[in-house]
Amino acid sequence: MTRHIGATVGEIAPGASKLVTVRGREIAVFNVGGNYFAFFNRCPHAGASLFHGTVTRPAEVTDPGQYKLGADPPMLRCPW
Repeated sequence: MTRHIGATVGEIAPGASKLVTVRGREIAVFNVGGNYFAFFNRCPHAGASLFHGTVTRPAEVTDPGQYKLGADPPMLRCPW
């Protein structure tokens, strides 16, 4: 596996993202609480740009009609 440097650690603040190009392919890099995640920049179901997506937490239902955002794991939601 070949390694590529798309950004430095301090370049992407927690909660932020950066779009980089590696070998002609767009890669969306996200900083989630100091952990970095990189994804091919296309949603698999509709082809949307994941760079414009939102990192969120899954909803946990506590009672009918009541919910709260869970702790883990974070999810990347398609912008479409």
